[in-house]
Amino acid sequence: MNILSLQSFAGGMNRKVSPLLARPDEAYIVRNIRLNRIGAIRKRQGYKQVGNVPDTNPVRFLYSYYKTGSEAVNQLLRISGNKFYYLNETTNTWTDATGSNTLNSTGNIDATTYANLAIIVNAASQPLKWDGTTLSNLDGSPPAGTLIATFKDRVYIAKGSYVYFSDVANAESWPAFNAFSVGLNDGDEITSINPYFDSLIIFKHNSVWVFNVDTDNQPLSLKPLAYGLGTDSSRSVWIVNGVLFFASRKGIYSFAGRVPEKISYRVEDIFQNVSNSQNFVAWEDGDLYHLYIGTIDGYQNCVLFYDTVLDYFAYDSNLDVQSATTFINKDNVLRQYFGDSNGKVYLLWEGYSDKADTNGANGQDIEMEYTSLLYQIGDPLKPVEFEEVGWRMSYSAYSPITIEMSVNNSDWKRVATAQKAISKDKAIQNIFPQGMDFSFRLHEISQSPGPEILEIIVNGNVPEETSLMPYKFTKR
Repeated sequence: MNILSLQSFAGGMNRKVSPLLARPDEAYIVRNIRLNRIGAIRKRQGYKQVGNVPDTNPVRFLYSYYKTGSEAVNQLLRISGNKFYYLNETTNTWTDATGSNTLNSTGNIDATTYANLAIIVNAASQPLKWDGTTLSNLDGSPPAGTLIATFKDRVYIAKGSYVYFSDVANAESWPAFNAFSVGLNDGDEITSINPYFDSLIIFKHNSVWVFNVDTDNQPLSLKPLAYGLGTDSSRSVWIVNGVLFFASRKGIYSFAGRVPEKISYRVEDIFQNVSNSQNFVAWEDGDLYHLYIGTIDGYQNCVLFYDTVLDYFAYDSNLDVQSATTFINKDNVLRQYFGDSNGKVYLLWEGYSDKADTNGANGQDIEMEYTSLLYQIGDPLKPVEFEEVGWRMSYSAYSPITIEMSVNNSDWKRVATAQKAISKDKAIQNIFPQGMDFSFRLHEISQSPGPEILEIIVNGNVPEETSLMPYKFTKR
C-alpha cells in the first residue's frame, strides 16, 4: 500500500508546529532550494564575482544610483574601507572616485537619490553628494546624521531622536528650525526612516511612528504606530510587492498601511538564536524578501527568505552578506548584488557554484538539503512494514541526490540514491524493516544544476505480526 505520496513541497519551513500537526508539504529544513514552480523544489543557482577587488575591507555600502536626463547613467556604488568606488561595467572594474574626501573606515552607511544626486550619510563627518562623476560635500550646512530618505520633495536626515528636513525642492538648503523629535527622552534612538505611500515611517528599536505633512508640505502630524517592536537595522527595511517588510530580534513583520503584523512565527526559533540583529541586511528578489541572519542550524552566513506570494520560508547558506542592493545593469536587466567581508561584490543567481570568479569558474559546491517533519503512519499496535522508496524528477540528475530516512526517531540512514528521473529502491526493506513514523531527508552537493523534484513515494504494508508490538500484545 502507499504510505506517502508527496507531490507538493510548497509549504516551506514550519519549525513551530508539532510535527504531527504539520501539513504534509511542510518541512523542518529547506536549505539552498527554490520553488520555481509551485509544489516542486530545485537547488538554487550560485553567484559570481563582479569587478576586481580594489581592497579587502568589508563592503559596507552598496547602492544603485540612477541619473536621468541628457547625461543619464546607471551606476553601482560601493564603499569599503575609506574608499568610494563606482563600477565601470564596460571594463568590469571598480573605479576609485574618493578624491580628496576623507571617509570613515567603519559604520553603516545610508543614502538616497534626489534631483540626480546620490546623497550619502554616515560615510564621512558630514553628508556627501555624488553626481555621477564627482564626490563632494553636500552644501547648505546639512546635519551630520546617520539615516536619510527622500519624502514629498524634501530630503530628511535622522540622528538620535531627531529628524531634520531640507527646504522644499532644495536638498542643499537646511533651515535651522526644520526639525522635530520622535519619542524624545524615551531612551531609544531612530534606526530607520522610510517613505511609504503618503507617510514617512520612522523606526526606533522599540517603536514605530508615522509622520505626515499637509498640502503645503509642512509638518502635520506625528503619531505612534506601534510600541514594543521596531527594527535594529535600517538595512532590514524593504518594500516587496507594495508591502513594507522589516525585521527585529522578534522576527519579520509586514506593514501594508494599518498595523505591523508578525509573519515569521513558523521560523521563530531562528530569531531566538540571532547574535546581532544590527547586522540584518535585506533585499528584494522578485516576490522574495531576503534577510541576512547569520548562523542557522550551525551553518554560517545564512540568508532567510520569505515568498510574499506563495507564503513560505526557506534559507540559503554560504552567503557572506555585508551589504546588498538591486541594480539595473547595462543590459537593462534588474539583478541582485551583495558585498562580502573580504572586499568582493557578487552577482546573485548566476551559474551553479558559489563564490565563482568573474568568469564563473573556480567556485564552491552548493549543498542542497530538504528535511521533512515527522510522518505518522501507524500506531503501536500496527507498525508498517516498509517495502520501497520511489521518486519522480523533471530529468535525470547530473549529481546523485541521496534520500535518507529516520524511522521511530532513529539515526539517519541512506535508503536510496536518486539519479534516474523516475525510479524506486527496495533497500529500505533491509535498513528499516518496520516503523510507526518516519522523516526523510534529501541531500545533494555539487556544482551541477539540479532537476526539479516532483514527488517522493514510500510504499509498505501492515504485517500480520510485528516485532515492534508491545510484548503483552504479541500474538501466539
